[in-house]
Amino acid sequence: MLVTPQGSRLWRLAYRHEGKQKLLALGSYPAVSLSDARARRDEAKRLLAGGLDPTVEAKAEKARKRAANADTFRAIADEFLAKVEREGKADATLKKKR
Repeated sequence: MLVTPQGSRLWRLAYRHEGKQKLLALGSYPAVSLSDARARRDEAKRLLAGGLDPTVEAKAEKARKRAANADTFRAIADEFLAKVEREGKADATLKKKR
């Protein structure tokens, strides 16, 4: 646990990967409980034992979640086309929109 001069408490894990010293943020207390911080630490150590960098894996997971929740052009276009069809536009108009 890291206690900042302002008094906030942060869970951190210092580790080495490929000879480089790194620091992984596990969350802030009390938002992340001790048991949750220990579980995250254990998961990070499991990744390290498998030869993976926990920081890189955490960033990749965050990017995957962001991409899964993001509005893609296709999703927005499909919504727009459904709206135009519900409005009963002419077939020529629908063809142009598609």
